[in-house]
Amino acid sequence: MKVRRIKRRSEKKILRDEVGKLHFQYLKLIRNNNGVCEICRKPTQQLGRFHILRVGAYPKLEFVDFNVLLTGWFCCHYPHHHFGGNDDKVQHINKRIIELRGEDYKDKLMVKDKCMPKVDMFYLNNMKLYLEEYLKSNS
Repeated sequence: MKVRRIKRRSEKKILRDEVGKLHFQYLKLIRNNNGVCEICRKPTQQLGRFHILRVGAYPKLEFVDFNVLLTGWFCCHYPHHHFGGNDDKVQHINKRIIELRGEDYKDKLMVKDKCMPKVDMFYLNNMKLYLEEYLKSNS
């Protein structure tokens, strides 16, 4: 029997996950969102951060508010990333993104990507401190 080692998450990954959770709470607060998908506008129990431009391709945009929508996992998030561009649901989601962010949202995000600093431990620690302080003082 082959033994598999469990991969340990790096300190950076652990910190990114913590900042991601704080960012989610921050977005819910500033957008006054109590569990409603921003794309289909339906209440959902699985609300999460939906990155318009994927984090794998644009890691600097992971915590840029303009790149993140709060969406339901099953109603909009999963279909957008797994159904393919020709699917009717995906086309509806793309139209809704344009309604929310404007026709030129990709250009705006590309400019932000070029201007944003590298997502290193310094950046993540400062983002964490900012979000914690904001949430503490506004909740």
